[in-house]
Amino acid sequence: MSYNLTFMDNSTGALDIMQGVNTASGGWLFGLLLFFLWMLIFIVFSDRDIKTVLLGSSFVTSIAGGMLLGANLIEWWVLIFPVIATLVGLVIKLWGDG
Repeated sequence: MSYNLTFMDNSTGALDIMQGVNTASGGWLFGLLLFFLWMLIFIVFSDRDIKTVLLGSSFVTSIAGGMLLGANLIEWWVLIFPVIATLVGLVIKLWGDG
């Protein structure tokens, strides 16, 4: 299997390289990075209240996803999942019992 790395010849900065690597990976690189960021935050803080952990990890992932969307490194539909998880976490946190 060979990869087309000709974009490296015309790269003028880190953003060009990241966009090229993301394109070479089929657009999966930064979407999976967001998923692993959510999992990492969720696991690290899992000893606290689960409602707060869900809301916090989803919110941080939404913010990071917004930055990646602004840099055109992810598609808009990738950001839907963290935003929905943030809204669900907010509803559970505010209207959950206890």
